[in-house]
Amino acid sequence: MKALLLILFFVSSYSLWCATLIVDNNIPSTSQYTTLQAAHDAASNGDIIQVMPSNGAYSGITITKRIEIIGVGWNPEGQDTYTIKRTNILDLFTFSTGSAGSRLIGFGGVFYLLIQQDNITVKNCNLSFVVIGSNNTTAYNTLLINNLIYSVYCPPLRLYCNNGYNSSVSLQMYNCMVIYAGAFIWNEYNQNYGVYLSSNYVFINNTILYAYEGMGSFTWDDRGDYTNATLMNNIVTANLVSSPNFTYNVTGNSAIYCISSDYYTLPGSAAIDAGNPNIAFNDLDVSRNDCGAYGGPTPFVDGGIPGYPSIYEINGPGVAHPMKVFQFKSKPRRTGIRRR
Repeated sequence: MKALLLILFFVSSYSLWCATLIVDNNIPSTSQYTTLQAAHDAASNGDIIQVMPSNGAYSGITITKRIEIIGVGWNPEGQDTYTIKRTNILDLFTFSTGSAGSRLIGFGGVFYLLIQQDNITVKNCNLSFVVIGSNNTTAYNTLLINNLIYSVYCPPLRLYCNNGYNSSVSLQMYNCMVIYAGAFIWNEYNQNYGVYLSSNYVFINNTILYAYEGMGSFTWDDRGDYTNATLMNNIVTANLVSSPNFTYNVTGNSAIYCISSDYYTLPGSAAIDAGNPNIAFNDLDVSRNDCGAYGGPTPFVDGGIPGYPSIYEINGPGVAHPMKVFQFKSKPRRTGIRRR
């Protein structure tokens, strides 16, 4: 019994050690931290950094701790559908040594990611491109979910595989939009092809647009070991290589006619109810999976608003009336013996 109480004490004590730090670069600031760097330096492993929306961007930093950084989204709307302040990052944001297991949620802006550690999660973000690994490091188990990766000047997703074609680097990408006016995805060994698929890549319910010379098709590299890679329920304006695990995708020129000018999946198109019929992939309305980023159980979230309680808007009167102060008086209570 004493041993059990001791274990419970340590578990509860550990949870108490995790702190939530607030960053606010507005003037005046509501927090003691006005930069991501200051909050990062003060944080410990397991802490959460919540970032207040602002009209100004927060500078990108290098993460060297296991922390979670949460914003309010990259294009949230108020009750009257007007755009409100958002959480934007400027320039490079790096997950470096010590950051394994970290999460970045709800940010936008002109920024890009360099992921050099394992088990990194990026969710509900709008960014320019993502680099996974480097010439000297290999990152495993990267999770990208509900992100808009829109790139004009360079490939939106770069995969470095230090072990060559037999690399066990793993990447999972769900309900993302990847848009680029050039070659889609490349790696250091094969820059002239689309994507090298190792045996651990998983792409499910993504909308991937290759917009070079209109929106024509693009051939993915088929020289790697893609026997266990999974590509399912995607809308891809590229021609996929043949594989038993590449199923229920709308590809090539057919995919172009499934997407509206603002990237929504068009009703009645070939992508509707065309995904895997297994109920595990059903849409939120319990119908069969729609291919693309808006289909499946975790559809793309417009504006990148995270599924966490966040204060991003306060409604109230613009003018406050002075309060009236009332003074209450009470009669003193009599004491003693009352005579008849």
